[in-house]
Amino acid sequence: MPTMDLLEGLNPEQKSAVEHQSGPLMIVAGAGTGKTMVITRRIAWLIDQKLAAPENILALTFTDKAAGEMEERVDLLLPYGYVDIQISTFHSFCEKVLREFGAEIGLSPDFKVLAELDAWLLARARFSDFALDYYRPLGNPTKYLRGLLTHFSRAKDNALTADRYLEYAAEQAANQDQALDQAEAGRLSELASAYHQYQQILLANDSLDFGDLLLYVWQLLKTRPKILQQLQAKYQYLLVDEFQDTNRIQYEIVKLLAAPKNNLTVVGDDDQAIYRFRGASVANILQFQKDFPDCQKVVLKNNYRSGQAILDLAYSFIQMNNPDRLETQMADPAAKKLTAQTEHPGLIEHLHYPNLEQEAAAVARKIQELQAAGPDLHWGDFAILIRANDAAAPFIQALERRQIPFRFMALRGLYSKPIILDLLAHLRIIDQPHDSPSFYRILNQPIYQIPPEAVIELNQLARRKGKSLYEACRLASLANLPPQVFARVNTVLSDLDKFQQLARNKKCSELLITLARDGHYVEFLRSLTERESHEAFRWLQQLYERILSFENRHDDKSLANFMAEFAFERDAGEEGALAQNLEEGPEVVKIMTVHSAKGLEFKYVFVINLVDQRFPTRRRPEAIPLPDELLDEQTTAGDWHLAEERRLFYVALTRAKQGLFLTSADDYGGARRRKLSRFLIEAGFAKTPELLNEQTAGTFDAQEEITVTLEPLTIHLPKQFSFTQLTAFRTCPLQYKFAHVLKIPVFGKWTFSFGKTMHNTLQQFFKLWIERVGSRQGNLFAGQNQPADGSLPVKLEELLEAYQKSWQDDWYQNDDQREEYRTKGRAALKDYYRQMGDQPPEPHMLEQGFTLKFGAVIIKGRIDRIDRCAGGVEIIDYKTGKAKTEKTLDRGDKEQLLLYQIAARDVLGLQPIKLTYHYLEDNSQVSFLGSDDELLDLQEQILERVEMIRHSNFSALPGFHCRFCDFADICEYRET
Repeated sequence: MPTMDLLEGLNPEQKSAVEHQSGPLMIVAGAGTGKTMVITRRIAWLIDQKLAAPENILALTFTDKAAGEMEERVDLLLPYGYVDIQISTFHSFCEKVLREFGAEIGLSPDFKVLAELDAWLLARARFSDFALDYYRPLGNPTKYLRGLLTHFSRAKDNALTADRYLEYAAEQAANQDQALDQAEAGRLSELASAYHQYQQILLANDSLDFGDLLLYVWQLLKTRPKILQQLQAKYQYLLVDEFQDTNRIQYEIVKLLAAPKNNLTVVGDDDQAIYRFRGASVANILQFQKDFPDCQKVVLKNNYRSGQAILDLAYSFIQMNNPDRLETQMADPAAKKLTAQTEHPGLIEHLHYPNLEQEAAAVARKIQELQAAGPDLHWGDFAILIRANDAAAPFIQALERRQIPFRFMALRGLYSKPIILDLLAHLRIIDQPHDSPSFYRILNQPIYQIPPEAVIELNQLARRKGKSLYEACRLASLANLPPQVFARVNTVLSDLDKFQQLARNKKCSELLITLARDGHYVEFLRSLTERESHEAFRWLQQLYERILSFENRHDDKSLANFMAEFAFERDAGEEGALAQNLEEGPEVVKIMTVHSAKGLEFKYVFVINLVDQRFPTRRRPEAIPLPDELLDEQTTAGDWHLAEERRLFYVALTRAKQGLFLTSADDYGGARRRKLSRFLIEAGFAKTPELLNEQTAGTFDAQEEITVTLEPLTIHLPKQFSFTQLTAFRTCPLQYKFAHVLKIPVFGKWTFSFGKTMHNTLQQFFKLWIERVGSRQGNLFAGQNQPADGSLPVKLEELLEAYQKSWQDDWYQNDDQREEYRTKGRAALKDYYRQMGDQPPEPHMLEQGFTLKFGAVIIKGRIDRIDRCAGGVEIIDYKTGKAKTEKTLDRGDKEQLLLYQIAARDVLGLQPIKLTYHYLEDNSQVSFLGSDDELLDLQEQILERVEMIRHSNFSALPGFHCRFCDFADICEYRET
């Protein structure tokens, strides 16, 4: 996009922010002022003006969704593509740094990253290692474990290492001038020691939690000046989105990386700082201009989302947080007052009802009325915002009664989804068949079609005989069941026998896939409506990922071991994390917490339950707070909890574009009438509102005919495509849907394990090669590849050692096949090493990523290896399948390397003169080079294919390829 286009449509403040050249820049971006557009256009402008190459820009934000959105927007702004802009979350960036440089501070480059649940399970398994007294109650020894882990995480947020905590505890115990009793000194010492022990447990298991990613990068930058200088030289421009959500250690990392040039752009709004419970410190945005007194400040005040009445209400309300707001530090007393750029004035209503049931019914009715009256309104234009998840139930029931489609965007609750309950019950009886409640659930599943009366009869038989339900089914001949029902019960038992046999030698993830397919779950899910099927497959994929995380942490990957861990998890009250995607599925009303709604917008917003103790909530202190002396936060003049709740309410108000409805009621089930929320009073609403009445469930259905139009399922396709996706669609659109839309878990293949082993081995080998040649001579030129004695830069023993470390042990059919390929791989590498001795290559780039753009189509890819050679470069892709020759290589086979040729030419600025497939099994090669016509033809094919994907109904295209398809066993269209 040309420079003028990058600035087109920007208001003066936005343009000023985009065109800022160097030095610190603070963009104060109020709600709906286009901050994401500004930050992405700034990235594109820096590249367009050649102030920075793409790889010299680092943009950081807080969620994968936000990072993905930023990357997608940058992709569309840049005309051709780019090599590598680092747009990621703080944690992803820090993980990348530690993978590359962690060995400098003693970390293994192969460390595992543990999610919160994984860390809890590891600490629970090693609980006896903690020397606890104060925090080890006799009745429930692990009661405080989650609180302890939160305490350690808070310490890491504040850049507090375990060693420093131990020093602090010792200082407090030795401080004779401080009235610190012995019990308190012991408590602090116990906490510090437990923190230190927790860190040792993590390191002993080659594991880091999310807080460690930040803490160790901070330590790395503080103690290894050469690495700091290297990263400072690489990332010449830093941009931080949602800066108000950073914690202390994130800000410290940013300041270290930005120095000494301080080309640092931060974008934020202190009025939207709502994540203190996660460790975020609003003090950072207040401190920034003190740390960088010469920073340029741009305030974005034009709001492109909400009507002016809504903005005025939100602005007057948030003034209650003065004087602890950024605006009070500015010369203009109304510097952050937003001005609407929309024509709609903004509708605001406060609706008050006698009780919660009427409040929920009224919200549902209002949504239905508005949707019916607005021809352009979709169900997705409405949101019900709740302060906490437990407030959703009455509103869910009210929407269901009116048949209004909705989705509750909870972040927990995977284990309560029907398909997940079924699968977990099935896994449980495979492991423990005498678990009668689980067996009862299996007998009632529709896939077995056992009548309810037969299940009752089997239950009664179990009671009469004093047997488990499983044993009663074994005695089913005594229950006088009809022959066809008796046969179905036997099917349950024979399936169970088969799965139990598999469980003896299969890891848990493979067993789940087998159960989902052979147990007819996939078949059943595909028989549901498109909407139901799509959602259920998402839950299935998330259970599969949960089991993969278990296997990543354990050598024993058996079902029995997983079920034992899962029991610990459920005993701790864990409900199962849910990954939600607002873009997936049909248009529906969203019910979500205000925290989840941050960054979103809706035409009509309902903020509900606005009564005392619901919004704002009571302050809940941390279970185990850090000592105040270890916190580096500015104190506020007022109640910090109330200030944060106000900011949360401000966020809720500013999600609305056209209509904002604030609802409350007198009766929420307690003995007393509830007081109106103080936030409504502060926003100017009457202390004694008019009491409205609403029909409730008792008379509702009888008096009103409900007609609701359901909108069709919308499948949101990716904005970026990979070669794998394009190939899958070319082969069979239904295969594409299974793999990339429904994401049905598939069996791994030993060929993939072997291929990954060989790829990783050669990647490590040539990485070491490039490092040694580069350190010896500074660059790579022809004839300078080898040491003076003619040997290769990396020894054969080092290649074989890399092979041993890279070996992937999964999915082989048996031990004999595993050892056969282990031997084959070793022999192939030795042979390849001998070949290289005769004619050493000149490796230049490894695993080189690229972003390529054809019109509006964006392709992401990664090239195995690029070698220098006379006149240009050779692009090499490794293959572990059957070798092909120039004669057997067809047009489709060439597509991958032709795409790489375009990327190398247009994005990397290289001149490819040879494209090579290297077949590792026998070290044969086949080479070619695409002509200009072939490359142009490929671009046209890709554009056509993406257009077909966007308009496809994903019908099957059966053929010879069916015998190799991962989904052949569940596809009724397969060619046999």
